[in-house]
Amino acid sequence: MIHIAYVPQTKAKLLACVAFAATVAWACPGYGQTTPADLEVLKQKLKEEGLRLNELTRSLAQQAEQLQSDRDALEAQRLRINALLKQLGMTDEVAALGAGPIPAPTLQAQAGRGAQNIAQAPATQQPPPPAQAPQTVGQAPKKKDDSKPPEIAPIFQQPGVLTPKGKFSVEPSLQYAYSSSNRVSVIGFEIFPALLIGVLDIRTANRTSYTATLTGRYGLTNRFEIEARVPYVYRQETLQTREFLQASFRDNDFDSSGNGLGDVEVTSRYQFNTGGMDKAYYVGTLRLKTRTGKDQFQVDRDPDFPRGGGRLKQQPTGTGFYGVQPGLTVIYPTDPAVFFGSLSYLWNIKRNNIEDSIGRKFGTVDPGDAVSFNFGMGLSLNDRASFSIGYDHSVFGKTKVNGAVPAGELTTQLGTLLLGYSYKLSAKTNWNLSLGIGVTKDAPDVQLTWRLPTTF
Repeated sequence: MIHIAYVPQTKAKLLACVAFAATVAWACPGYGQTTPADLEVLKQKLKEEGLRLNELTRSLAQQAEQLQSDRDALEAQRLRINALLKQLGMTDEVAALGAGPIPAPTLQAQAGRGAQNIAQAPATQQPPPPAQAPQTVGQAPKKKDDSKPPEIAPIFQQPGVLTPKGKFSVEPSLQYAYSSSNRVSVIGFEIFPALLIGVLDIRTANRTSYTATLTGRYGLTNRFEIEARVPYVYRQETLQTREFLQASFRDNDFDSSGNGLGDVEVTSRYQFNTGGMDKAYYVGTLRLKTRTGKDQFQVDRDPDFPRGGGRLKQQPTGTGFYGVQPGLTVIYPTDPAVFFGSLSYLWNIKRNNIEDSIGRKFGTVDPGDAVSFNFGMGLSLNDRASFSIGYDHSVFGKTKVNGAVPAGELTTQLGTLLLGYSYKLSAKTNWNLSLGIGVTKDAPDVQLTWRLPTTF
């Protein structure tokens, strides 16, 4: 019997000689007495054995190449699995898979095992088909951009995430606000608590406003954006009055309304740093408010009511004063919530030589400046929906007319509790709804705001 093993090519001649001698010893014990016919048979057998040996050599080489290809494919698959596990934070599983490459068996061991298998296989066995390229199963999770704050349901006017460089965002919005107030005015004096000399004026005012706003934002860089807001305002007021100790014992109702362009605003925002998880983001804001809307000095008034005070016959759509408002917003993400807040100062610029529609001259009017702050928390419910809750408070100083504070002028406090919901309709469009509830007497009783920001 002949034992065949794969050896280097340099020993092929020696192997052929050994095989020849063994064959002669097995087939022709009396070699010296063989006939020419026996020699022909012997040569034919040697030729067949040589062809068989060449075929085995080629098959072994093919199997060695196939084993190397399979080893490379397994190593590439292991590296892909490790990369996915690292993205998911599963460091223990990465360690279990091993850090080094898969050890490759030696060429001699591969050849030996291949030769043994081929020797036992039929002569007609075909070489194994080439290995197919490995296919990736599933999709790797997208890496988060830590340079941008996370998205939260907007409840305040300023957004949390800046517009990316070269992108343009359009945000149509609609706001509904309702407020009511009661006021009692005493015109006269009291001799003692039970007797009033004069007129007691009782008023109840209900105010409703609708504001449709178109906001556009453009990202100059990944950290700097500019914004323009153009509002259209409709306001309605129902005023109910009764003058006590007068001949009439019924209420007097007065309705007035007004609509038109509001005060256009231009804002710039800049992100100072690159934050991340458990690292705060700081965004600076500078807002300029114009007085494009029709103010309270331009609308028509009734000169005879109340008592020459000039009741408004038409509602204003603007404030009548320019304003500059710098501010700072802080966003602090921490799993699973995002905390945010801001602080700002509104400087209302005074006006000179003011005169209203019925000829009253006010001279120089300096409206009170305002300090505002807010804070809140956002929580992501899933990959599309989020929820936010917060509080917004503004303190307006007293108005000065010709350098003096009018009698009865008070500081105004506006406090609002806000709830917000956001749903991602697509990769470019969000649907936002917020509810504001007034917690101070000067704040609107209820405020609903709907937004639909879309990025192009």
